[in-house]
Amino acid sequence: MKIAREHPELVLSLTLIEPSCFHLLAGDPQDAKSLSEITTLANAVIDAVSSGNYWEGTEQFVDYWSGAGTWAAMPYKSQMRLCQTLGKV
Repeated sequence: MKIAREHPELVLSLTLIEPSCFHLLAGDPQDAKSLSEITTLANAVIDAVSSGNYWEGTEQFVDYWSGAGTWAAMPYKSQMRLCQTLGKV
């Protein structure tokens, strides 16, 4: 991914399936805001899991990735299932 970003002429294509390579944002001033956002989210999720507040942590995670209000619009059963997976996130 780094080569593709820094030398796109060397890469014909990439196939990425849910890459979690946020470390590639470090060191590039243009990406500082994005890295700060994802770091803030990651810390909030870690804090939520550590304190047992899975509901709030999952809400923050879902709304960050899917848009504000997504969590509130989900059926309760779906919310509960997602809460159970937060520790893996």
